Amino acid sequence: MSLNKEQTERFRDRHIRQEYELLHLLPAVGIPELSGLYLKSFYNSTKKYRLTLPTSITDANSKFCGTCGVLFVPTFNLSMKVITPYDKDDKAAPTSLQYECLNCRKTSNFEIEVPKKLKHSHHVDATSGKLKSETFLEDKKKVIKSSAKDRAKKRKMNSLSNLLNKKKKEDERKSKNQGSLSSLSLDSFMKR
Repeated sequence: MSLNKEQTERFRDRHIRQEYELLHLLPAVGIPELSGLYLKSFYNSTKKYRLTLPTSITDANSKFCGTCGVLFVPTFNLSMKVITPYDKDDKAAPTSLQYECLNCRKTSNFEIEVPKKLKHSHHVDATSGKLKSETFLEDKKKVIKSSAKDRAKKRKMNSLSNLLNKKKKEDERKSKNQGSLSSLSLDSFMKR
């Protein structure tokens, strides 16, 4: 029995999803020795189906250990610590995050950018009587002003139900336009 294109894609998606879920199940089962084998099988399957994975999955030591293949779970099989240079003004030694796999004891370092400190201030605006928030970046003294009412409006505009309503209206508008186009063409056909 041969599968059509849709059935083949469904089988592929189910197969890849199952292998990916198995990778996430192994730390809970407590068999880290199988992690490398399952990870290699997952990579081979994605290669077979010509799927491009995001770099967060394919980069060694970011999500999976590059040596033993175990899925990193902080405090369970992964130890993390921030390493800061002794001299704060030293530009040659950036702050880094060190991962240590507790299964094979392999360590990896990732450079991180330390965010600038923010200062927050809240006050009541004299003209409107509304509560205003200001955020200052210490280095640049940049001010970001927003009121509670503005933030509430933004949250409401980006809510899931609002986005779905917008999509529904857009779909209705498209279908109405397509319907009017087909009726115009039918009318013009009848007039001939």
